[in-house]
Amino acid sequence: MSSKHTLTPEENGWCRDLRDAMAAAKPPVTLPSEGGDFLLAQFALIGKGQTSKALERVRNYNQHVVGEYKYSMQTCAASPAAGFFERKFPGMMYVVPNIERDGLSHPVMCFDVLGYEPDRLEGKEEFEFVFQEMFLMFDLFNSDLDEVRAGLMFVTQCKGMGWKNVNMEIEKRAAPLYSNCYPLKFSLMPMIGAGSAV
Repeated sequence: MSSKHTLTPEENGWCRDLRDAMAAAKPPVTLPSEGGDFLLAQFALIGKGQTSKALERVRNYNQHVVGEYKYSMQTCAASPAAGFFERKFPGMMYVVPNIERDGLSHPVMCFDVLGYEPDRLEGKEEFEFVFQEMFLMFDLFNSDLDEVRAGLMFVTQCKGMGWKNVNMEIEKRAAPLYSNCYPLKFSLMPMIGAGSAV
């Protein structure tokens, strides 16, 4: 039986298979030590027994999250990246209590797109803060195994959205992080008040 702190026998098998595949890879693939067994379990759970896909996700994580963006939860939590969204775009993002759906407790993040004006970002450092704080939030929404299993509900308020609320460079760089990189499942992504362009 699974719990927020316990893997099922099947999930344990997924973790063993992924650990073995990482060790057998040429060159061997590792994960940041700060994540420990929990980070390995996140990738295994998202892969749901598809070891080759989980291994590809680990490689992408190492290349982009750790390599390109130099993300470390410990380092970024104590850096100016933490709290950057609220300082730069007050009220743009907020978290609400988990929602029960399909017998699972889903973490929920709400995003008001009108508060987000990416042209206000100043320089490479603030551009990187966007991604580093996004990773911190992803870790927040994966705080136990049940949340990893359930997946995040990402609710976006889009009414009145225009081009000033979009940065194609950020969207282009973020898309692979959502789809096949970070060990986070998006269970639902409703867009409220979205026009036909969205």
